Amino acid sequence: MKKDFQPFRIGWEHPKYFTTAKDIVFNSNELVGFDFGVSATDRPHTYSVWWTLKIVVTDNKGQKIAGSDVQIVDKDGKEVIRAKTNEQGALVTELEEYSVEGKEKVYSSPYTVVVGKTKEKVTLNQNKTIYLK
Repeated sequence: MKKDFQPFRIGWEHPKYFTTAKDIVFNSNELVGFDFGVSATDRPHTYSVWWTLKIVVTDNKGQKIAGSDVQIVDKDGKEVIRAKTNEQGALVTELEEYSVEGKEKVYSSPYTVVVGKTKEKVTLNQNKTIYLK
């Protein structure tokens, strides 16, 4: 498979017709055999890419801890989530990797996940599960 292959294409350039995609959202796409990627025409498209992050909190014996406080901040230090783990010791959320408006691509990733005194930086470019103590 070609390395420059992009599984998603936005826009169409035809001598008579030009299309512009607006407010497209790619949510937690799992692809088999190649990485996620978008090929877009030079038109002023707007779209965003989101991934699922699952955080599992355990104690030192590996037991899952319900009700743990979890804070998630984006690359700029802005808090995007403050919540507690569920009965299975997990918190599942979708977070934006980046958004595109015209030619400007703005990243929110990497995120920092904080549980108690534990911090983990997560580069979100696919669906991920992390385990914290």
